[in-house]
Amino acid sequence: MDVLKFLKCIRSKRFELADLKEQRDEIYYSLMPSGIRYDLDKVQTSPTDRMPAVAGDLAEVQAIIDQRIERLSGDILLANRIIDKMPTAECRELLMLRYLAGGRKPLTWEDIAERMDYSADHAKGKLHGKAINEARAVWAKENTSEH
Repeated sequence: MDVLKFLKCIRSKRFELADLKEQRDEIYYSLMPSGIRYDLDKVQTSPTDRMPAVAGDLAEVQAIIDQRIERLSGDILLANRIIDKMPTAECRELLMLRYLAGGRKPLTWEDIAERMDYSADHAKGKLHGKAINEARAVWAKENTSEH
């Protein structure tokens, strides 16, 4: 696998994880008393309690999140090791911001450019190309030394 494909895979997995966390939060907040709409309740002779089913959904989503975090953490450690060995500080920073940083969602090119005090075109074009080339060189060395 190429280092760029590897980093893009991490970024993609982080997006998926963020979406799962949002789904989990929506389920969690639906369990809160403020999430219950009493004005929509209808009187029934045998009301059904949705709480156990919703709690089960919450546990299921959390289990998926935990599995994905566990799998992703190994990839992130490897990516950090590769990036840390790159010779140029600004290239290391760019790859960290692009593929590994961010809160709920990874950073956009505009966010990265602003943090690095560059134009988005420069960050996305010239600097990213240089950073990927440096990462490829380290990646090749790492893969050669392992065999």
